[in-house]
Amino acid sequence: MATGKEATPERSPISPKALSQRLEQLRGERPYVYIAEMTGVSTESARRHVQFGNPHPEFLARVCLGTNCSPEWLLLGRGPALRDEAVAEVLENASLSQLGRAIGAALERLDRAIARVSLPGFTSGTVELKPTQGQPRPPEKGREGQPDVPPRKRDGT
Repeated sequence: MATGKEATPERSPISPKALSQRLEQLRGERPYVYIAEMTGVSTESARRHVQFGNPHPEFLARVCLGTNCSPEWLLLGRGPALRDEAVAEVLENASLSQLGRAIGAALERLDRAIARVSLPGFTSGTVELKPTQGQPRPPEKGREGQPDVPPRKRDGT
């Protein structure tokens, strides 16, 4: 049933010209072959994608990964260009409780990762250190970090 009003597709906020400018900014002085190798396309395809700003999503994803670029900045021009800058911005604006939760979550992920690693000589939270074969064992540390030296005999030997 026609209502006289046709649905118009929403216009994409991604401007090919602006995308091209941001891709050129990321490329900097590097040759197109650099972008081509990073993204897995031919040098000519990399040049066209950068100059005309109409690349496929996989190309954009590889550019973001290869340059540490923020996808939001590349696509929309919003926020910091580099992901490291975005992280720094979030950390600057985070409350102490948010930072504490983030550190706790990171420690839990680290603990799980360590639990998955199997190292020879590492069991139940202890590490057995063995000297390298043929290498002398380092001297035990005594008082004030000095090696323990046996006392001299009184006769000078």
